[in-house]
Amino acid sequence: MNNKVLKFLVGFLVLFGLYHAAEYFVIKRYNAGYFVLIQSFFFAASWLIAKWQGFRGISAWALKPTKGWFLQWVCGMATGILLYSLSFYIAAVVNGNLPVIFPTLRSVIKPLALFGFGTFLSSLSEDILTRGYLFRHIRPKVPSGLFIFVSAALYLFNHIYRLADGMNAIGYLFLLGILFAMPLVYSERLWFTTGMHWMGNLTFYFSANLLKINAGDNLVQPNTVFIICILFMIPIFYLLLPKIPFMRSQESIVIEAIKQQTR
Repeated sequence: MNNKVLKFLVGFLVLFGLYHAAEYFVIKRYNAGYFVLIQSFFFAASWLIAKWQGFRGISAWALKPTKGWFLQWVCGMATGILLYSLSFYIAAVVNGNLPVIFPTLRSVIKPLALFGFGTFLSSLSEDILTRGYLFRHIRPKVPSGLFIFVSAALYLFNHIYRLADGMNAIGYLFLLGILFAMPLVYSERLWFTTGMHWMGNLTFYFSANLLKINAGDNLVQPNTVFIICILFMIPIFYLLLPKIPFMRSQESIVIEAIKQQTR
């Protein structure tokens, strides 16, 4: 085993251990203080590991703030809200759960703010672990499709507490991993994915915990509807993302400019 492979494995295991230590204090112990503390260790470790491996810091994990990064992030957030809201609405219509009763703004501000902060940390750390870290080390050596598959598989198995929830949960987690990895491949940045991941989780929390819906027939499982929505989004990403100027990587822009000059 050469030195680069050893550093890759050690770095991954450290980040993996810190991520799941933080998750343990949310899922099993529900201790917000320890969760935030260990998440802080995760981000500090991700910076130190990057320096140890010869990179410039946390930006090595596809988080470099290049031109258009904020627009990518905002568009990712809008996409996350759209995907999860659409899935919730379709499931509510099919299962006869309408009408939905919305809570007052005052009653949701505090829980949304607290959950939003926590899920921002967990979403970003998971994006670094299952996508950004892999992208730096593996993407230059494998085709885009294989990278997306490996990243999606790692994202699935990273949900160690969800693997016993049945094939529906496994299916949507794997497909969601594919969807999350695609913007990274096209833009070579994590910003779109982090925005989509964060706001998707926040939208799910809002719809599942803060909205009140009527008891319906439950003809179709919500996860099944979610899978269909993801399957609908994947070809849209494939067709549209490469054509959006601010989603294109700097390398692809340079290559295209060189081709135009040589014509």
